[in-house]
Amino acid sequence: MITSIELSNWKTHKSTKLDFSKGTNILIGQMGSGKSSVMDAISYALFGNFPSIQHRRTNVSYLIRSKPKQEDTAKVKLLFEIEGHNYEVERAIGQKTTSTATLKRDGVYLQSQPQRVTEEIVKLLKMDYDLFSRAVYSQQNGLEYFLNLRSSERKKEIDNLLGLDRFSEAKENVTTLANRIKDLIKEDGKAVAELDAEKISEQINIVTKEITECEHAEEASEKKFTETKKMLSLKDNELKAANDHLSRKNRLTQEIKELKGETDTLKSEIQKINENGTREAAQINAELSSLKVEEETTSKKLKDAKSKYEESGKIAATYDAKLNDSRNKLEKKKALEKDFVEFDKVKTEDELQKLRAAKEKSDTDLAGYLAEAKESEKNLKELESHFGKCPVCEKVLEDSLRNKLILERSKKIDELNGLASEAKRLIEKYRKDYDKFDNQLKKIHVIEGELKEYADLENVIKELEVKLSASKQTYAASKTEYERTDSYAKELNQRLMKLQSEMDYAQRRERYSERLKVQNSSIMSKEKAAKEIIIDEESISKLHKEEMALSSEASRIESEIKASKKYRLDKMQQKKEKEEQLATVNRIKEGISKKKRVHENLEKFNTALTEAQAQLRNRLVESINGVMGDIWPELYPYGDYTDIMLDATEDDYVLKVQTVIREKLSWEDVDTIASGGERSTACLAMRIAFSLVLAPNIKWLILDEPTHNLDRQAVQKVVGIFGETLPRIIDQVFIITHEDQLKEVNGSNVYVLSRDKAQDKETEIISG
Repeated sequence: MITSIELSNWKTHKSTKLDFSKGTNILIGQMGSGKSSVMDAISYALFGNFPSIQHRRTNVSYLIRSKPKQEDTAKVKLLFEIEGHNYEVERAIGQKTTSTATLKRDGVYLQSQPQRVTEEIVKLLKMDYDLFSRAVYSQQNGLEYFLNLRSSERKKEIDNLLGLDRFSEAKENVTTLANRIKDLIKEDGKAVAELDAEKISEQINIVTKEITECEHAEEASEKKFTETKKMLSLKDNELKAANDHLSRKNRLTQEIKELKGETDTLKSEIQKINENGTREAAQINAELSSLKVEEETTSKKLKDAKSKYEESGKIAATYDAKLNDSRNKLEKKKALEKDFVEFDKVKTEDELQKLRAAKEKSDTDLAGYLAEAKESEKNLKELESHFGKCPVCEKVLEDSLRNKLILERSKKIDELNGLASEAKRLIEKYRKDYDKFDNQLKKIHVIEGELKEYADLENVIKELEVKLSASKQTYAASKTEYERTDSYAKELNQRLMKLQSEMDYAQRRERYSERLKVQNSSIMSKEKAAKEIIIDEESISKLHKEEMALSSEASRIESEIKASKKYRLDKMQQKKEKEEQLATVNRIKEGISKKKRVHENLEKFNTALTEAQAQLRNRLVESINGVMGDIWPELYPYGDYTDIMLDATEDDYVLKVQTVIREKLSWEDVDTIASGGERSTACLAMRIAFSLVLAPNIKWLILDEPTHNLDRQAVQKVVGIFGETLPRIIDQVFIITHEDQLKEVNGSNVYVLSRDKAQDKETEIISG
């Protein structure tokens, strides 16, 4: 049972909650009041869909309330009971966000994705959206929908409703598949006829023999190639060894030549150093050590002199900067003294005191004028509103006296308002003058503070001048000492560099002498080794010719092997292609046999589908007619139509009623003999039967405007059906109508919906 629904910004509903009960629930309202949108919301909450969306008559974004302003999101919350459990489903849609959905059972979350929520509800209700929209939810003016269709359309629609359309689709698919397989069998038969399996087998045998002959020839050539490569490897090693010996001999000869050239260069360098008069290294080293000690002492003195020179310079610069700063301050002090003379502090303070007193007096006057004016206005209003008596003393007033008093009070009020305006003007003038003198006094205080800071500035300048003079003298003396020490240090450095250069020449002469001894020894050793190598160019040439002959033979054999392998691979490819052709022929033959068996099975399956469809149609129609027969006396308590049934013919479904024609019972077409009200009652019986047979798990029925073509008398009869009959058959009925007469349905839960369409207002529940 559906227990309640809440709508937020859903179509015309801003915030609506409806509680439903078992039995009949009626939503009454004029066109556009938001009745049908409640049923759409129930469908959307359960399945995320409803007819207008299904048939693309509206877009999901149009469900969000847009008047008087466009809202961002819309929400639907539905509460229902199934098998003793309470379920709550909530769905939301947004202009810029994706749709969301949640499902709870007894307060615990079951699902939180739209598709999963729908799948879970389908399991619970044992009914999907298609069945709900066809068997449970009768759209506006849709009660007689099936009667208004042509026979072929009605046959198709009711087959779809009963789920029999799937059999028709299956039969069409099976027939198409069977015809396609039959065509494939013909095509395969032509392919087999074009291929000669016996000839292909003979060709495979010939190619196989050629492949074997190639393999034997390759085996002999590869054996000969291996022997030739072995001989070539030995000859390569022999030639390599001979080349290595010759290369070593040539290398030794070249090294000897290079060593002799280096020895001549060393002798020449030693002679040049001797001719330059370079002393021995020991003698130079003694003089160099003594000079380094003196250089180290001088360097330390130079560092100290530089430190004193730089420090005295910093001190002099500091005093100079301080003196310049103090002189600048002195100039500023003189300017401040000049400004201070221009201001009269005592006069300024006196003016401020006078302005403060004048402003306070004007504030007091203004308050008095305003209070008196307010009191006068009060008295004036009392005089204007009292006729015949004085509002103060209760004495009788003549009209002339009353008018005179009113005129006097009005003049008095104008006079007081004028005085108040003048007081406000004076207050503003005093405020501006006060601000001017107050700013002037603040400036005087600032100047006084700065003059106090510069009080002893002349003495400070004299003291700094004395210190600057002394620091400059110290700086000049330290600079002279630093420059003298720096000059002597540079002289020592030049002497050190000259001695170091002479030491370098002496040490180089010693190194050259040692290298000369080593190279003379190496020359003697290499000359001896070169004499022991006896290989020559002629023997190398002979070995090279023998190696070339073996290499040429190996290449020739290798080419023969490659050509044979290529030929054999071509033949193997031919064999493979022929074998594939033969396999294709066999596969096609086997496929033809399988396709024939499949074709036979499809023919049998098609026959079975036809029989199953007919049996299922008969059973469903029998069940529907059984339910209609049971409920017909409740829905139509008159004697002229005693029974009702749905007659399933080959091309149509015909709704018939049983009546007496020429004193005999006869089944007649409802569309032929029934009035408008009788047609609606018959269609209602069929709708109820569809719901109970096709959706037995839940006994719900939603009827949108079921009385649109009934007169008042017929509507009165329907009131009895909705109030007494349907609640005994259906657990919960929802009726959407603009017919006020349906408020009289006995025991029903009625909601009246209203909406001011001219002002684009939201839907309101004005009673329920």
